[in-house]
Amino acid sequence: MKRRAEKVYTEFLSEVKERIRKAQCGVLAVRSKRLINFYWNLGRMICEKQEELKWGSLAMKKLALDLQMEFPAAQGLSAGNIRQIREFYLNYHHKSGLAPAVREISWAWKVS
Repeated sequence: MKRRAEKVYTEFLSEVKERIRKAQCGVLAVRSKRLINFYWNLGRMICEKQEELKWGSLAMKKLALDLQMEFPAAQGLSAGNIRQIREFYLNYHHKSGLAPAVREISWAWKVS
């Protein structure tokens, strides 16, 4: 009887761990997709403002500092990263079909 209970528990534990792994991967996939969308749109917004208002590198540094002050726990808002987000958009926005494809990218591993 004790062996059966241990076997049932072991199988139950395996199932729970597998469900946790799948849920974690799903969360990572959604997070990755949202971050890519955010970076794409931020890059577009920056480029539009630079074109409209002739913003230069000082404006990008100020934007980075202001965002870091508002969101101190957030990563990826340094001046260098803001520059890279802008470059990402500039390098790929003109390629037809890429914007929708970027929104479908998932960097998370799939658990079957």
